[in-house]
Amino acid sequence: MSNINYVAKRNIISMAFSLSESTVSVSDADNSLNDTTNDLSGLNANEWVYITGFTDVNNNGWHQLLSASTADKIIINSNTTLVTEGAGNTVTLQGYLHGLGATYDLDFDLQRYTPQNKPIKNTVVSIGGTSTTLYQRTDNYYDCSTSYIDEADLPLWYEFFASVAANESFNFDAYGTSISPDNIVAAEINVDPSYLRVGQTDKFYISFRVKV
Repeated sequence: MSNINYVAKRNIISMAFSLSESTVSVSDADNSLNDTTNDLSGLNANEWVYITGFTDVNNNGWHQLLSASTADKIIINSNTTLVTEGAGNTVTLQGYLHGLGATYDLDFDLQRYTPQNKPIKNTVVSIGGTSTTLYQRTDNYYDCSTSYIDEADLPLWYEFFASVAANESFNFDAYGTSISPDNIVAAEINVDPSYLRVGQTDKFYISFRVKV
């Protein structure tokens, strides 16, 4: 098994839960969102809700659930503190599997993990044909390919690759897992990923290159 540990920044996976109503209130007594008119169920513990529309800015933004939502209540964990506010504003709630800026793990099987070393140098050729080379460094890469990935799990990979698309660093462990790490190194994606469907199945190989 192998592991990737990254910060979610883009293409964060949305859930089916979505609500835009003027009947949602906030209680600081139990750090909760409440609505006796509309159904708030559908989110699980540790999933996230993104909120807009409340007057108090502390009630808007990203909030992680403490427990599964019920028909009339969403309880937020203590990482953020809500402020009591009555219903009346049109408030929009959108559920997400992950939260912006939170850290997540991808455990998977590597089928290919091939080292590549690329010298970075600058060569200048004079008019007379003499060349002078300035060596700068050697970059170390690994060409990677996963074993089978279920199509249903592709959104997790879309989220990961989008979250590191601007050369954001992530932790890469070719021989360990999130529970049992082996050799964690800082890495960047060097080549855009490619997705290869296996025949007419719902399985894919994902190929990518990491720079370490």
